[in-house]
Formats: sequence, C-alpha cells, structure tokens
Amino acid sequence: MLAGALLAVHFALWVTSLSMTSVLSSLVFVTMSPLFVAVLDLVLFRERTSPLLWVAVAVVTAGGLFIGLRSGTGANLGNLLALGGALAASLYLIVGRRASREMDPVSYNVGVFGWAAVLTGIVCVVAGRPLLPLSGTSFLWLAVTAVLGQTVGHGLINASLAWFQPQFVALMLLWEPILGSLLAFLVLGDRPGPAELAGGVVILAGLALGIASSRRSAPEEPAGAEGQPL
Repeated sequence: MLAGALLAVHFALWVTSLSMTSVLSSLVFVTMSPLFVAVLDLVLFRERTSPLLWVAVAVVTAGGLFIGLRSGTGANLGNLLALGGALAASLYLIVGRRASREMDPVSYNVGVFGWAAVLTGIVCVVAGRPLLPLSGTSFLWLAVTAVLGQTVGHGLINASLAWFQPQFVALMLLWEPILGSLLAFLVLGDRPGPAELAGGVVILAGLALGIASSRRSAPEEPAGAEGQPL
C-alpha cells in the first residue's frame, strides 16, 4: 500500500506540473529521482558516499536555479510540483526495492498499480475532478498511456528492481526527458526555450555525476554470490 500511495503522489504532482510548465522542464525535474535516491540512501541507511555526490547536488541545484530564474511564477510552480514528484518516485523506488524481493513481479505490480489507482480516484473525488475523459480522443490517449506507459513501462521498472540497484534503474530513466521532449515536439509542437535546454543539460549532467558517485561508493558484493541485485 505504501508503494502504491507514493506512486499516486508521484503521478498527481507530475501530471499537474505538465499544465504549468514545458514538457522538457517537467521531465527534467521529475527525473531528479536518482539524486534523491542516493541522498536518501545516505540519510536513511547510512550508506557510504563520496564527495562527488555533493558536487552532483551543487550542479543539479545550479541547473534548477538557472531554469527557475528564467521562468515565470506559473512555470516555477510546475517545476516545483515535478520536483515533488521526483521525491515521491525516489521513495517509491526505495520501498519497491525491498518489496519486490519478497513478492513475484505480477503480484507486486497488481498491488501497487491497484492501490495507486484507488487512492488517485479518491483524491479526484474529494477535489471534485472528473474521473472519466471528456472525449473519445482523450479516452484513446489515456488507454495508450495506461497500456504502454503504466503497464509495460512501470511494470518493467518494478520487475527490474529485483535484479538491479535503484541507482541503475534511475539511470535508465534519464532517457525519459530526452525521448519525452522529442515526442512532445513532434506530436504536440512543444518547443522548449534556450534556458530550459541549457538548464536541462546541466541537470542531466549533475544526475549522471550523482549516479556515478553512488555506484562508486556502493559496497562490493561477495564473489560468486547468486541472485543478488546488480
């Protein structure tokens, strides 16, 4: 239930941010989860880290501030919502790392997605938001998102947590702002500004540094261990 609640918070904050800022900025901020995972592992589990992690924090912060100073109030609110979605996603990955090792992938995915759907529906009802799409086209896009993005995409992410560390999984998610921005430009005509492009590159570079630092400081697995996450 906890993982489902965190996934619901992640989507609620991130989807809301898309109506306030550009697709590129939203995706860049929401994919800051690798950095949060590294810092939370340090704070919650006292895992060893390296000075490179704090360099990464500084680089990402600089990139975020650069975008923020070049954006309006509404866009900055959207950026903050996406950042909150990244924090929720980080906690979701950490909780999922433990739960996915104790449950089979299908049961875990059904449980997490089910709780996320129920809790999101409750929030929509309380907030007075419609639960059904307003048109056939909207329903079609929601169906495509549910099948490809949720069932296939997040299903594979959840399954991979049983075999890989969250930092490695989060590294693969860095393709999201790149491919997502390209699709948004081709399909929606969403063209990011120069400041968003420059700040996004800086943030992605900082995230890569953060992931590299977390992998360098991770304790080595005993030789010959089988069935352990990579």
